[in-house]
Amino acid sequence: MEVCFYSTLKDKGGAARVVNLLSKFLSKKGHIIRHFSEEENNISFEHKSAIWHFHTLLNWSNILASLPKKDKIVITAHDFRVFSGGCVFPVNCVQWEQKCENCPQQIFNATKIFEFQKKILFSIKPLIIVPSNWLKKILKKIMPWLKVKVIPNGVEVEYIHPQFDLLRYKQKLVLFVAHGGLKAGFKGGGSWLSIWNRIKVEHPDAKGIVIGDVEKKQVQDVLILPYLSSAAVWKVMERASLFLYPTLADNYPLVILEAMAAGLPVLAYGVGGINEQIDSNKTGFLIEPFSQEDLIKQAILLLQHASKLKEVGQLAREKATKYFSWQKMGYRYLKEYEKLDG
Repeated sequence: MEVCFYSTLKDKGGAARVVNLLSKFLSKKGHIIRHFSEEENNISFEHKSAIWHFHTLLNWSNILASLPKKDKIVITAHDFRVFSGGCVFPVNCVQWEQKCENCPQQIFNATKIFEFQKKILFSIKPLIIVPSNWLKKILKKIMPWLKVKVIPNGVEVEYIHPQFDLLRYKQKLVLFVAHGGLKAGFKGGGSWLSIWNRIKVEHPDAKGIVIGDVEKKQVQDVLILPYLSSAAVWKVMERASLFLYPTLADNYPLVILEAMAAGLPVLAYGVGGINEQIDSNKTGFLIEPFSQEDLIKQAILLLQHASKLKEVGQLAREKATKYFSWQKMGYRYLKEYEKLDG
């Protein structure tokens, strides 16, 4: 079997990570794998017998319009862009119910893009795979004729080695990871420092690290690190006390699964598919979306209770090991590929 992947980036970001994990899994099974990307501008549709599997793209309209065939097409929706007028996530917006008219994000030609992509999707009727039931529910409301399958993301749990000594959680090391660091808008990067400053008033001995910026620097008393390899991020996660993740919109972020695998309790807003990843107060902590005051209060409280952080970290690790391995994800995708390949 031959599978051709196409994504925006080759190595950075959650979508590229999923592609690379699937490539690794399928290669081990003896299948032929090719990975094209928008950043390299190297796509070639000459592999006509292959399954074409598309992930997050910046220009869905052009790619969908240029497909030379209509069979054996798979789309994994890591965000909302392919089903909307171009937005990544419709934060506080339901205009997608009205063909993306009067787009609050002011995306140019949003309605035209929405109608165009909807028409092509209806024509090719690809297999749509989403990692969360949250997104499946939305898609079935917009385009009820879509064939949508839920396959949760997976991570390399076996390469993450958490430490569960109480000192780890007593040190009050608070972590934030996002592609773009403090400039990661949807991920809450823009509000992270203000939240952190409020926490520091009550916990002056707390330490903060942000990973995902373009360079290493110090901002106030927070260590800012550039985009790191997964292995390097895991090393920090394995030693951190709390993952403070005020994302405003998300589907099924790998970074949360990695934090869980690292025994690192996650504190986040209960948005999107995050509600399916975390059992609040058991394998992490969820706050009413956009309730920043409640998020701050919870962070302050948790940093006072290292034993609770340790307990939740252990349960999070157990859940990640049981449900979120990359091999489990790989087998689920392989099953769908085999159906398409006949």
